[in-house]
Amino acid sequence: MGSKEITKLSKDTQTSKDKTLLGEDLTKKLTAKGMNVTQLTTDYPSIVKNFDYAKSYSYSKDTLSKELSNHKSLDYVFDIHRDSQPKDQTTIMFDKLNYAQLYFVVGKENPNWKETIEFATKLQNKLNKKIPGISKDIYSKDHSSGNGKYNQSLAESSALIEIGGVENILEENYRTISILADVIHQIWHEDHGSTLS
Repeated sequence: MGSKEITKLSKDTQTSKDKTLLGEDLTKKLTAKGMNVTQLTTDYPSIVKNFDYAKSYSYSKDTLSKELSNHKSLDYVFDIHRDSQPKDQTTIMFDKLNYAQLYFVVGKENPNWKETIEFATKLQNKLNKKIPGISKDIYSKDHSSGNGKYNQSLAESSALIEIGGVENILEENYRTISILADVIHQIWHEDHGSTLS
């Protein structure tokens, strides 16, 4: 099977561990579906002397570039984050269960931005078909409103995904990760011309 890349960038000490747990859960669920997954969990503030938050994507670019070079068969790159919005803006109820909502961020200064939006749209459409409104939107950002690149130039099929918020409990996030894993698995089969068993 094709490989998937899940990266985690530590943005703050409060949610750093949770983001790693979300990546671990996605890794576990994709692996259970027979997919090969590599998860990077580098905690840059703890290893970079004079860590500068504004340079987070510079630090992770080196790490991700090396990983992509070492694993030429990687098909997708996922960068998992959590939103800072309150729970009432990051949660949706479906069949009497709460799910953490998610959304996608695309860097408009990434030369692959059209392919990146196409990939995010494919993911979003399939997610919302399973649970209407679970994916809130796809946000395009340039340097005036964010990083503008998010290392998305390193892989055409990459996605920066904000999953839930700082007030969502892990169970709500894990429910969403289950739906996301199903969609990734489905897209991988579609991209490779195979059928789900």
